[in-house]
Amino acid sequence: MSRALGSKAEEVAKKFLQNLGYNILAMNISYKCGEIDIIALDKKTMVFVEVKQKKDAKFSQPYEAVNFSKQKKIIKAAHMYLQKLKGQMPYCRFDVVSIIGVDENAEITHIKDAFIA
Repeated sequence: MSRALGSKAEEVAKKFLQNLGYNILAMNISYKCGEIDIIALDKKTMVFVEVKQKKDAKFSQPYEAVNFSKQKKIIKAAHMYLQKLKGQMPYCRFDVVSIIGVDENAEITHIKDAFIA
């Protein structure tokens, strides 16, 4: 996925999550060990969101690209982010927002607790 298309998908996911009541804290947080597309609060839960997008689902769903190796990188990056927080550690979870299409008619699938640390 090109960086421009990835950025567009992340903006679509951001708006989708905001419409669900999520408070977006940060986007595109990158460490040597991995990257987090979106960090948000769902009430009192900190949510680390991976966004995957494809033009179509002929061969696979976008969320299927979040394999074990990718999950480990996201978890490591989340640990790095959490180390910078002061005070009590929040409850956290890992979600995936899967997007099929590239326009306003894109199909969005939100998978809560897609994987665990």
